[in-house]
Amino acid sequence: MILPFNTALSIGKPPYVTGCIIILCLVIHHLQVENRIEIDTAAKRYCASIHNPFAGEDSLDYLSVDQEICQEHLVFFHSLSDKSEIPDFFSEDDVPAGKFEEFIAQVRVHSHDFSQQAPASLDSMLSYDPSSFNPVTSLTSGLAHADWGHVIGNLIFFLAFAPAIELLVGSALRYIGILVLIEFACDITYSLISLGGYPVPTLGLSGVVMGVIGLSAYLMPWVRIRTLVWYLAFIRIYYIPAWILALWYAGWDTYDLFTRTDNGGVNLIAHVSGAIAGYLIGVFLLKERREDIRDELADEIDHQRSLREDRFGIMSTYKGGKRHIANAQRERQAKAQFNQFMDELYQLVSKHRDSDAIVLLLDKYELYSASIEIYEEIFWDMHKWPQSRALLCIGRLNISQLLEHGQYSRALAIAEACAAVTDEFILANPNELLLLAEHAKTQMKYHLAYRLVHNAEARYGVTLNAAKCLLMEADLLEHYLNEPEAAQALIDMLPNSENLPVSS
Repeated sequence: MILPFNTALSIGKPPYVTGCIIILCLVIHHLQVENRIEIDTAAKRYCASIHNPFAGEDSLDYLSVDQEICQEHLVFFHSLSDKSEIPDFFSEDDVPAGKFEEFIAQVRVHSHDFSQQAPASLDSMLSYDPSSFNPVTSLTSGLAHADWGHVIGNLIFFLAFAPAIELLVGSALRYIGILVLIEFACDITYSLISLGGYPVPTLGLSGVVMGVIGLSAYLMPWVRIRTLVWYLAFIRIYYIPAWILALWYAGWDTYDLFTRTDNGGVNLIAHVSGAIAGYLIGVFLLKERREDIRDELADEIDHQRSLREDRFGIMSTYKGGKRHIANAQRERQAKAQFNQFMDELYQLVSKHRDSDAIVLLLDKYELYSASIEIYEEIFWDMHKWPQSRALLCIGRLNISQLLEHGQYSRALAIAEACAAVTDEFILANPNELLLLAEHAKTQMKYHLAYRLVHNAEARYGVTLNAAKCLLMEADLLEHYLNEPEAAQALIDMLPNSENLPVSS
């Protein structure tokens, strides 16, 4: 026996919807049991009233001959939603020749008289009749069951998978909608396949349970399910991935559906169609949700793995030690925090709250500045957003970091991007101006070099070597930008300019 009973996840909140469904199933089945007892009591009383001890076994009124058969048959006929089906349960060979209509008429009379005395059958009212799709009974049939073994078995499997699915789906209404879709898919499939055959009413949550298992194979395939494995004297608990259990149960039901002629009263069509419907609902409706929870779910899986070391063959969840798992978990947490930081930064920039965005950047500077690649990545991500003062702020920080580490080409690329935003772009450290401009010149980015040193004294004040900036600006105009007159005008502004040649 392979019995899953719990998902190895820390459920963040109580699964209220799953809990309500379980309570409903138990309450409804209790009412069904009470209703059956009342019907059995009424049948016993009615059969005693019509019992004829002198009737022979060949009597057309066979219900008056044997009280036990009478009770069993009347209870069954009472559970039929369509009483016109009563003749289908008999053969003309069961009665004397030419007496079949009279025989059926007598059965109908007893069935009608009994129905006037007995309470209505809850099983009949709640079950789904595949001969006509009724959305109301489609839903009620999922909450009703045939016996206590049926309801307990379904709820054990439901509890093993459904609470985690409810948590991962994230919305109670969406979760309820998914369960309803699975139930409808099961019943519609059952109705279509039953066309042309004898439509047997169905009860039970098993179609929905298989749908939840199918959905778990898509939404949380690598989450481990605590599973009791029992064979003779061998009893052990394994942690088995959800996708393996889904494949096992859906595959086994599919095999039985196509190979067995006697399904033992199990609606295998609902089982298989439910599993397929659950997986397809995940593929078409929850793809984005699966991406949203991927990292968080992986982090929780690793956390749960770090709490155990179950090294049992292909089912093993052990990956080489808790230190490795803890490191991977920290990396995912850092990535999640970084993504949250970038989302918050984007919201501020998109709303033109530049001051708040700059404060946020500076607040995280100590955290991310240890790696120049991180702040560089932030800059290029922000470069794709609407232009902002925050972009220029982080650009200055990046340039200073990159120049400090001798990464001149990367610093120049950021300076070029910032200069494209505004002609008034200035560096955080004026002493870096000439260094960056010289590198731009060697890289033949003459216009960028000119924009860096142009009007430097006015933009930076007296904190830099204004004469050297003017000389470089004039040199660029004369030799590379083909503006000798503008170059000469700059030279004339320098002290002792008559001794400074414009060109060599």
